[in-house]
Amino acid sequence: MFGNLGFPELVMIFVVALLVFGPRRLPDIARQLGRWMAEFRRMTQEVQATFQREIEEMEAETRRPPTPQWETPPEAPPTAPEEESNPTPEPASEDHS
Repeated sequence: MFGNLGFPELVMIFVVALLVFGPRRLPDIARQLGRWMAEFRRMTQEVQATFQREIEEMEAETRRPPTPQWETPPEAPPTAPEEESNPTPEPASEDHS
């Protein structure tokens, strides 16, 4: 958590905090700081878990086959009845010659 802080730097921070806050208040301040850090850690873990859950759900959705739009195939539109193959004969023309 402290990154590149070594032991000498931590001792210096402790001495400065002891001089600024005094020996009576330092334990209370350290306790409160510890609570804040624990709460922050808990909140970040919750956020990470939420992101991980969402990513897993999205990956599961991409692996599922697509659902069809219709459960049964749509019916074909009705067609016009076919005309008879033998057309009606035309009336014979009378010959007036």
